[in-house]
Amino acid sequence: MNEYEEELQIDMYALETEWVDQPRRFFKYAEALAEAKYALDKAKEALEVKKANLDLAIRQDPESYGLGGKVTEAGIGNAIILDETYGKLRNNVHEASHLVELLGAAVRAFDQRKCALENLVRLHGQQYFSAPEVTEVSQETRESIKTAERDDLRKRQRRRMNPGE
Repeated sequence: MNEYEEELQIDMYALETEWVDQPRRFFKYAEALAEAKYALDKAKEALEVKKANLDLAIRQDPESYGLGGKVTEAGIGNAIILDETYGKLRNNVHEASHLVELLGAAVRAFDQRKCALENLVRLHGQQYFSAPEVTEVSQETRESIKTAERDDLRKRQRRRMNPGE
């Protein structure tokens, strides 16, 4: 399970903890998306600067770039594409763009997680997850069952709040 999938999981027995943690999780990925978009813009800018510098250099000395006597726009464009540094910068743009797409999908998924939490709370409020009441047991047995359920819920909440322990 990758990090995104792990962060998107919902413990339906600890909805209050999930709700408290939802904004932090959403912001983590929204902030990462903003940073990735910034990095993409910077990568595009570096690519454009390199392209402009290569264009100028090719026009000043076409023979160094394998262009003969007649220099055409297509020839200049091809020489730019063949430049090794330009290729690396273009690859950086592709990688940055891919990261922006992944993080955008993660942010949309966390919005879906919020909707899922809302619906789980609605179901809980309608007692969808409630267990049937047993009426033919002693009061002592009922208290014992409630105590065990409460202890189990507390343990799950503690584990959820302190995952390293």
